Amino acid sequence: MIDFDKRIDRIQTASEKWSKEVLLRKFGRDDLLPFWVADMDFEGPPAVCDALSQRTQGSSYGYEVRPERLSEAIADWYSRRHDWQFSETELCFCPGTLNAISLMIEQHSSEGDGVIVQPPVYFEFQPVIDASNRTVVLNPLKQIEGGYEMDFDDLEIKAADPRNRLLILCSPHNPVGRVWSSDELERLGEICRRHQVMVVADEVHGDFVFPGHVFTPFASISKSFAKNSITCLSPAKTFGIPAASESVVVIPDAELRAQFQRCSERLGLHRVNAFNAVAMLAAYQDGEDWLNQAVAYVARNVELLQNALPDRVPGVRLVAPAATYMVWLDFRSLGLNREQLERMLIQEARMALKSGHSFGPTGDGFARMAIACPRSLLEEAVTRLEQVVRSIGD
Repeated sequence: MIDFDKRIDRIQTASEKWSKEVLLRKFGRDDLLPFWVADMDFEGPPAVCDALSQRTQGSSYGYEVRPERLSEAIADWYSRRHDWQFSETELCFCPGTLNAISLMIEQHSSEGDGVIVQPPVYFEFQPVIDASNRTVVLNPLKQIEGGYEMDFDDLEIKAADPRNRLLILCSPHNPVGRVWSSDELERLGEICRRHQVMVVADEVHGDFVFPGHVFTPFASISKSFAKNSITCLSPAKTFGIPAASESVVVIPDAELRAQFQRCSERLGLHRVNAFNAVAMLAAYQDGEDWLNQAVAYVARNVELLQNALPDRVPGVRLVAPAATYMVWLDFRSLGLNREQLERMLIQEARMALKSGHSFGPTGDGFARMAIACPRSLLEEAVTRLEQVVRSIGD
């Protein structure tokens, strides 16, 4: 049994999330409880830690090839856990998911073309699109009672514009935590296929889904969807190893895959990091029990917030997630503008959250909070929010 309650000292490492220098630069003070990075504050899977420890005991660190067993382990993982069968030959590797998305934007659109996103959505999509001299096209999610849904009528209009060549699908959705149903994905896929819009599916949170919900990989729905898509996967979020892993890209179409590989090699993105390969193989082969325990623990963290916020912090509403280890918090009933909300969180609550406006114009009044942390940290965060929110009414 893994001790997820254990608090580990990450300040002594080069943790971006806990770095006092980074906190000071981004938030203006270095004494904050950090919940702003989509990162885990748990010890990693024992199998990964053991594999890395054994690898460091070697004495040779020259160029290496990626072990064939890694592709086999990834294909087996998705077949077992998500009923998605794909050939190992369909897999490509890339340093990170954003690298892969950037390559696809470059290959399948021209400068000035549009890339559709569905805000509030992962804030790193926009700078990648901007840096490629493409246009960000917004297809905002619709907020409904208890959560969000896609606006298919608006998507139909945006996809019908021949200048809009790609859609980045965030599934499960970051930050609102939606697990899209197969019916929703099918409707999106049909719209994009009909208008020849390539779907780039960011599914890096697909393994972190709570009980009662089922994650459906977009490309698993049909051969036509698979042919009109690439899928970005990663063990980084699944096993909490973003510093010891790389992105896995599933490209079923042989021509698209060859283009991707040529571009990757031209940019020198195909080199193998021995430690990443070791960590990823150990995670996919022997990390499943750790993952199941981590998901269960974070699900209880969600329950803690569901129970605590209405009574203790009634001015803050939780948009309960079906997946991911982030929660989307609604502060709008407090009546604060953007600057006032940020000042309250940073200066009074002394917490570092990710501001909602980073996720697009519909994120104003919200904040994202990463809750893959020991419960004692989360309880401390609730106490701090309770104190500052109560002071607003005093």
